[in-house]
Amino acid sequence: MGLVKRAAEGLVNKYIWHKISFVKKSRELLVSDSTLRDGEQTPGVSLLPDEKVRIAGLLAEMGVDSIDAAFAGAGGSEVEALKRITNYFGKSRDMPRVTSLCRAVESDIDAAFEGLRLAGVSKRGVSIFIGTSPEHMKFKFRDASKERIIDRAVKAICYARSKGFAMISFSPEDASRTEPEFLTEIYEAVIDAGAVNIGFTDTVGEMTPFETFFKINYIAENVFNFRKATFAIHFHNDLDLATANSLTAIETGKVDIFQGTIGGIGERSGNAPLESVVMALKLKPQIYGMTTRIDISKIGPTADEVYKLIGVEIPDTKPIIGRNIFRTEAGIHQAGLMAGPETYEIFPPSEVGRQGRELWIGKHSGRHAVYDCLAKNGYGGSQRIFDEFKEMAGRQKGVGERELLEIAEMQKGVGERELLEIVERG
Repeated sequence: MGLVKRAAEGLVNKYIWHKISFVKKSRELLVSDSTLRDGEQTPGVSLLPDEKVRIAGLLAEMGVDSIDAAFAGAGGSEVEALKRITNYFGKSRDMPRVTSLCRAVESDIDAAFEGLRLAGVSKRGVSIFIGTSPEHMKFKFRDASKERIIDRAVKAICYARSKGFAMISFSPEDASRTEPEFLTEIYEAVIDAGAVNIGFTDTVGEMTPFETFFKINYIAENVFNFRKATFAIHFHNDLDLATANSLTAIETGKVDIFQGTIGGIGERSGNAPLESVVMALKLKPQIYGMTTRIDISKIGPTADEVYKLIGVEIPDTKPIIGRNIFRTEAGIHQAGLMAGPETYEIFPPSEVGRQGRELWIGKHSGRHAVYDCLAKNGYGGSQRIFDEFKEMAGRQKGVGERELLEIAEMQKGVGERELLEIVERG
């Protein structure tokens, strides 16, 4: 059995090395989704195991490479969710990799294995983390030494390997506030210990694109075994810069895996929205030169289901998935859209699974949109109706299509009475 086990491990290691080499050479960016784990950490949000299965299925259909599905160390429903998700996917070769976040402690890794044991070796994984910034080392680890932190990380990697995990990721928590020299040291140690992916996490969302560019390049140029593992990024959005930071990191050409969440939901102000980064890559190939496997036509329907299950409305102003991206009230914009959608749209609604565009009738609407609305409702357009509507919209709030049609109906009645009076007088 020892020979068989070693032979199997050799084949797995060969597969992993081939995978890493392929990804490093490819211009395809792998997408990891953390909606089920970090997204569920949105204050007030909770997902049942079956709801996680539903979302995992939609993410797989959309084309994500891996799903950060749970924090198994919490036990209970988290482990149960991992079991149900892996059971749902079965042994399908096309299933995304399902992973659990783990602290650098054996009990977390044990719980992850319990939840993921039925998945194939290449389709299950653990993402191990430990705090590395001065703030974390002082307050969470009571002034632990850097050597102690590295030792705990390496032991966790080795333990995960002994449990049967081959797809092992490691991320220094609060990497953005960690000294660059310490980052390179711990990255080198965990790669040597068997981590096949290393991640950079802006845990508190404090970075700017300028800082991101230099820090990502520093890591790639100074970690001596950098090419022996894939490199992932995970940005939080406290300064509203998660999308910009993610794209800046990708632009360096050093990133292999981008992790985000649907709608950017997550801890505090959330994460980089998966849909925003993916659409930017698609629309700006001349800048980023990267493709993904994401079927963008499924972005809208997937977002709708995710927000439905977490019990939150998609904000109208949310880029890509919010209603206002295909809704306009300004008269100049409305006239342009009616003449040719490309005047004010960088992609059509159907591209992200949305239905049509909406010319919102209100204070700022122009004659083109008002007359179009009247015609669609069986009324003729007239200067009198337009002027009365604009006058009303200028002196009170909430004036829209309903009020426009009421004015049209009243004007229609007035016109009929005037015609009757002319006939009677004649």
